[in-house]
Parts: sequence; C-alpha cells; structure tokens
Amino acid sequence: YNRNDVTERLNNFSIRVSSVPFTSNTSGEVFVDKQPTFKGSKGFRGNKRGQYIRIYLNQSGILSLAEVVVNGKLVNPTQANKDLNLALGKPARQSSVFDFSVANRANDGDVNGRSDAGSISHTEADNQTYWEVDLGKNYLVEQVKLFNRTDCCHDRL
Repeated sequence: YNRNDVTERLNNFSIRVSSVPFTSNTSGEVFVDKQPTFKGSKGFRGNKRGQYIRIYLNQSGILSLAEVVVNGKLVNPTQANKDLNLALGKPARQSSVFDFSVANRANDGDVNGRSDAGSISHTEADNQTYWEVDLGKNYLVEQVKLFNRTDCCHDRL
C-alpha cells in the first residue's frame, strides 16, 4: 500500500529472491524490477524459488515499510502447503536503522502505516538502501505485497 498524497516516494524499487544470503556478490533472481509510482496497494506476482527476499531502491534514499507479506509454497513439500504470510515473524534486516525503526517492524503482522503506531521500518538515507527477510527455507515465492506508510513520506518505499 503506497501513500496517496506523495506517491513518488514509492518509485524505482526492485524485489529480488535468492536461495543464498545476499552479499555484495549475490544479486538473486529478479521478482520485480524498477516499478513506477502507484497509488494505494500493490501485490506483485511471480514464481521464483528462494529463501531470502530483498526490497531495494534503485537509487540512493530512505526506505520505509509498513508491512511486507510474502505468499508461496514449499519447493519440496513434505506436508500440506498453506498459503500463509511466509515473512511473518521471520528474521529481517535492513541497510541501516533510523530512530529505532528496526527491520522486523515490517513483518510483524501489523499493516498500520502510521509511524506513531510503532510498526514502521525506516532506514537512513543510504547509498544502497534495502530491507530483507530470511524465510527459513526455500519456497516458491508467488506473491509479495508491500504496505507503505500512510501518514507521510510515501517516497521512502
């Protein structure tokens, strides 16, 4: 979900999926690349295998997320697959932290987009700004839903 008043802040971002942790040498598979500005909510669909999901800005800037929901299925299921939020409560990290707004706020299950509600992740103005989550095992990632801030600063996603 993007802001409706300052939409250009959610612009020119990419989503990548990888089976190995992201490093300076890991680029992962492109799930979504260079998305333009949009208003309201946006779900991105695809089929990429991986354990790690990274959202990053394709330019320098601040990244602020209200929630990231990842849906998919186990790659080699030994039990019934359920289409749940795979990112919920999983280890998350981001390129930097601004004002105690840590990465796991963006996968805590709370889609409230107001900063004063305490559920917004927020980075500094970084050169290679990103947020990522470790799903714990490989999944076939089918959809990533992004929830942006609703109080201000929509350009930070």
